[in-house]
Amino acid sequence: MKADKLRATQVLSALAVTLSLLFVGLEIRQNTSAMRGATMQAISDASSELLTEMGTDERLASLLADVFFNGATRADFEPGEWIQLAAYSQAFVRQLENTYLQNQEGIVSDAVFDTYTWGDPFLRTAFFAEWWELLAADLVGPAFKVFLESRVEFDSLR
Repeated sequence: MKADKLRATQVLSALAVTLSLLFVGLEIRQNTSAMRGATMQAISDASSELLTEMGTDERLASLLADVFFNGATRADFEPGEWIQLAAYSQAFVRQLENTYLQNQEGIVSDAVFDTYTWGDPFLRTAFFAEWWELLAADLVGPAFKVFLESRVEFDSLR
């Protein structure tokens, strides 16, 4: 009789531990899903901020128009204009690199990541190619540098 009670207690204990582990697993899954959603929202917010800045800052919009429509490069800008465009470029690249790193950590899915701005026209400008060549090695990690260079054919832009 005592052995039966001991066995029943062990079974109940094992069941309680199993249920606790299942609960923890569900909590981790929900937390992971919430983290992925928050990360995607943060990426979207950062993109919106850049677009808002580009659309509301007349000077930046004018400089970017020269880059997009006239093929302007560093030589076409005053030092202050170059700095503004370089800062915009750095913010843009930081956002791309963050998305890349989030993908490498499994937080941002390949499906989302592969559709995310890699075809952006700004990446395909002579200005960006020149900026990238001058500063990229000091601003981004080596894996992201290789990754972006495999997606954008900078040599064809120069």
